[in-house]
Amino acid sequence: MTPFSSYLESLRRSRRIKQKDFANEVGVSSCYISAIELGRKNPPSHDIIESMIKALQLSSKEASLLWDYAEQSIRVLRIPEDLPLEEYAVVNDLKRSFGSLSKEQITIIRATLSIRSFQQEQIQ
Repeated sequence: MTPFSSYLESLRRSRRIKQKDFANEVGVSSCYISAIELGRKNPPSHDIIESMIKALQLSSKEASLLWDYAEQSIRVLRIPEDLPLEEYAVVNDLKRSFGSLSKEQITIIRATLSIRSFQQEQIQ
């Protein structure tokens, strides 16, 4: 499962909506909804996610979280052509570590990356 698939399924179930009814409301097949909820497919297009938000009558907070999870759940990473060489090494190190990082290591990596975001906010 992905963050998107898990959250989408939990939202749908909390509203007691069957996959088939949800699929009809969104305008896709129930097989497609099933594949998304199982994490077998990447998050859908912008338009389909908007239809899901409408069909589930999500609050703005729920919708925002669904969008965040959609971004987190994309499995293919495109590396910019102008990426500094040092960052290629970082990407490769992370790639080799997938599936074996401890919660503590993940916390440290995320904290380190958030420093850059904080510094950029201070500049603006």
